[in-house]
Amino acid sequence: MNKLLALASLLLCFSCKRQADFAQEVTALAKGKDLKVGVALIDLKTGEIKQVNGDDPFPLQSVFKYHIAAKALEQVDKGKWQLTDQISIEPGEIYTDLYSPIRDEIGTNLSSMRLDSLIYYMVSLSDNSACDILLRHLGGPSTVNEYIKEIGIKNTKIEVNELTMQSRWEEQYRNISTPLSVAETLKKFYLREYLSGDMHDFLWALMENSPTGANRIRKGLPEGAVLAHKTGTSGRNVDGISGATNDAGIIILPDGRAYVLVVFVSDSKESDEVNEELIAKIAELIP
Repeated sequence: MNKLLALASLLLCFSCKRQADFAQEVTALAKGKDLKVGVALIDLKTGEIKQVNGDDPFPLQSVFKYHIAAKALEQVDKGKWQLTDQISIEPGEIYTDLYSPIRDEIGTNLSSMRLDSLIYYMVSLSDNSACDILLRHLGGPSTVNEYIKEIGIKNTKIEVNELTMQSRWEEQYRNISTPLSVAETLKKFYLREYLSGDMHDFLWALMENSPTGANRIRKGLPEGAVLAHKTGTSGRNVDGISGATNDAGIIILPDGRAYVLVVFVSDSKESDEVNEELIAKIAELIP
């Protein structure tokens, strides 16, 4: 028994040292930069967690579109919706003054769109119009919040849609989570603890093929690595501060090892390039 206790203590010491080393490396990367960074890294084989400010709340920005997509696909699993359903679009819901690839590619004169198309635009292309259309049909933020709790996630709060979130600087801080909470959400997704196989695979493909955030986590990964992720980005306030430069994803390395990595950069006075490079450099720390 004493030998087992000694071995367990030794393993714990190694784990603590790895966490300390990781924290020091992240701190060194952020040194001299006027920003706050939160990181959560989960080894999906061993369950080992490394984090920096992992329990602190950060604005989600468009990362919350992942949560909305998961709730929408749960409706499909329950038989309430089908991916081929036409989802009604009300006048004015294709935004003219917010980021919307639907508007740019198709136009504003739409009365409906298929559910799978709306989810594609929302997740892969981070379309704000698609997000708010789906959120309305789901019953609003409170419905998504309840779903998040049902799948066992704490410390995540979604209170407003994209239109409201982008209306005033302060509103983005009403949609918040912690790096560890988002990492746990993605870990459960990877382990298929919610959503059916078909819905899981559909969402995974949208995240894997998303072109957003090319200079964030993806830039820090070795050639041949797979990344299924969701990004989030705020604008800047009158003082030039960026509220959020985020990337949250599941990584499968060429040798088969798998990780969840969440990096949130908030309240940054640095350039967008510096914020994104920091995320990429943190991704390079994956062992």
